[in-house]
Amino acid sequence: MKQTRLLVFLVLAMLWSISSIVSAQGGVITYGETRSDILTDATPQILYSINGNENEVVTVYVLSGSDTFQPSITILGPTGQIAFETSDRLSPIFNDARATLKLPATGSYSVLVGSANNIFGSYTIAVRLTTSGISTQIGAEPVTLNIPPGGQSQAFTLAPSASDTPLTIASSSPGFMFAAQVSSPDGRLILAVDGALPSVSAVLPASTEPYTVVVSASNPNDSGTIIIAQTGDVIVSTDGSS
Repeated sequence: MKQTRLLVFLVLAMLWSISSIVSAQGGVITYGETRSDILTDATPQILYSINGNENEVVTVYVLSGSDTFQPSITILGPTGQIAFETSDRLSPIFNDARATLKLPATGSYSVLVGSANNIFGSYTIAVRLTTSGISTQIGAEPVTLNIPPGGQSQAFTLAPSASDTPLTIASSSPGFMFAAQVSSPDGRLILAVDGALPSVSAVLPASTEPYTVVVSASNPNDSGTIIIAQTGDVIVSTDGSS
């Protein structure tokens, strides 16, 4: 009984701590919407909410208006658990943060925007529903994807496999950096990269359900070509060329 009371007290204390830090409510933000806000010493974080459905692939993108302000994103699920947290520290663009998540359940998700380096300023936040390509399944043959400037994130599924499957995502355009996230069939993020490497490889555990892969340009203003393959044989040079 004492342990139960202690647990309840700790949960209430954590919720009180979060609510005392958040100084502003951004309200509900819908798919396709872009807003501008500002963080200050008095308002170090702003909390938004997104209403989503199970298995939707959602991307939240925050771009600061300053070269010194590094934004961060934390997404909380309908039950309050942390579903995603990032500040894109490995991104070649210092003043942005991106989070792509396959929603594990229908409900209201909280998006907390803050600063990773305690420097504040103005920013824009955009929420996009990534549905194009979600029905496109990647099998034995590699997929070559051209990403135009300003192109939105594109989602694919990986064919289920009874054995562990290697996955490689690689840039085939010199100097082009990509962002990629891989989610398990139950919506958990298992791999994320944003511009740090010209290629990334992983081995996915056997599954009877498909994995989800979301890809985009690391810098929204750039364009290039990437290759997605269920193999470890895609080879690229250190400058991103194949």
